[in-house]
Amino acid sequence: MDESDTNRLREILENLRWLVYIDDKRFNTLAKVFQLQHFQKGDIIIKKDEMGDSFYLISKGRAQALIEDKSDEIREAHTFIEGEFFGEISLITGGVRTAWIVATGKMDVFMIKRADMQKYIMDIPEIAGEILDVARKRLIAINPKLAQ
Repeated sequence: MDESDTNRLREILENLRWLVYIDDKRFNTLAKVFQLQHFQKGDIIIKKDEMGDSFYLISKGRAQALIEDKSDEIREAHTFIEGEFFGEISLITGGVRTAWIVATGKMDVFMIKRADMQKYIMDIPEIAGEILDVARKRLIAINPKLAQ
């Protein structure tokens, strides 16, 4: 990543309010393990039911989360915008992806592998708690029975 990409990563982490928990040394390490990836409209970033080993932060663009409803119809569950993240459910569970994530136009994401995420971020309780909370809400949105 170049300096502008590193600055954009810093901005996203700051907007997520995570940067307050990440010192400069840890941020510099993170900037080296995040990979910038580019997608075009219609590109499938995540495939439902595949094993997940990465987590994504949206730098530019948007994506849709698509799920199957009870009648096996595919519907949009969420639209992700710049600064949001996805891939947290399988990151936490170590299981399969729960939705398809599809780019709705040109899109840049910062991707980090599960092992690096766990090594550098998931040991920070405040960040781990926020990721767990988002994962819980998204799982309930997919399957409301989980709220009971």
